[in-house]
Amino acid sequence: MTGSEPRPDGLRPGEVSVEAPVRADAALVFIGRIATPWRRRADCPRQGDPADGPECRLHLDPLWTAALDGIEAPVRLQILYWMHEARRDLVRLAPRGHDDSRPRGPFALRAPTRPNPIASSIVALVGMERGVAPVLIVRGLDCLDGTPLLDIKPWRG
Repeated sequence: MTGSEPRPDGLRPGEVSVEAPVRADAALVFIGRIATPWRRRADCPRQGDPADGPECRLHLDPLWTAALDGIEAPVRLQILYWMHEARRDLVRLAPRGHDDSRPRGPFALRAPTRPNPIASSIVALVGMERGVAPVLIVRGLDCLDGTPLLDIKPWRG
């Protein structure tokens, strides 16, 4: 085993984990699922590109159809999602792809590994399908296929 390979506990050199608290202090409702071309975390881009990233689809539960009233393309949206496959116990990470690869805390990185794996991306709304279950077609995401969708907000940046 070389110095850069993960250890049996899944940690890379320089990473530190803690015993995470019980996850019973908040309740979230997933409003849908996100469909992207990425099946493995290693395939996801470091940050999505709303200008020319691949089209991704936000499949909303039909319950939330009326909540889309007033959203029309083209517009920028802030998408909040739950990084369901991310570790939640690391307090120091050895980031990949940084010029300076020294270990850092998750609050200093955009890494998915964090105590509450909530992610936010600014996307471009390309279109909308209003069927039984609405679908928003967007560009600018960086998450795994099947990621739970938490919220959609207009972006006024």
